[in-house]
Amino acid sequence: MSQLKMRWDGKPFEIPEIPEGYKFHVYNRNNDPIFTDLDELKKEWYEMIYTGIQVKPPFVDAYFADPMIPDDGFFMVLDNDNKIIANAAIQLGRHTPDSATLHMVVALPEHRGKNLGKIVTTAVLDYAQKHNIEHVYLTTDDVRKAAVMMYLKLGFVPCLYEEDMHDRWCALFDEFNYQDRTVLDENENRIVI
Repeated sequence: MSQLKMRWDGKPFEIPEIPEGYKFHVYNRNNDPIFTDLDELKKEWYEMIYTGIQVKPPFVDAYFADPMIPDDGFFMVLDNDNKIIANAAIQLGRHTPDSATLHMVVALPEHRGKNLGKIVTTAVLDYAQKHNIEHVYLTTDDVRKAAVMMYLKLGFVPCLYEEDMHDRWCALFDEFNYQDRTVLDENENRIVI
């Protein structure tokens, strides 16, 4: 089954406060003051992804070398020991040449409910706004219900890019009792379902 796809078009948002015991960090490939050992960072990131979404990411090297992610396009929430607790990245030009993509949003399960996923997500949206990027896309899975609801609340709009998307989004809207049923059709025109 294909992943769900959504698009954000610059709707205003607020960046949540960082809870006590955590700090926000932008990882920079070229010169990072915290993560100076890339191999150690990859190991920690791999464990965080596996713990966060129960998937063994076979693409750790590709993630950190992804040419679509700018050098300052990795956003993290760290604990006081500089352990990665939540993560997101921004890819440039993946869906359309002038768009961005919210990529790899994950928070460790034992730290959920503290807006850490929202912090890294809004950091990506903030980056897009500061770089005059109008559209930010994402893909996700139906089972990531808390994430899908967060994306809807932030102004992401579902894209009906495959035939089964209409029914899948209707089921999610019903489950969430979500009243705004605006979606983007296959031509990315706004319609209500």
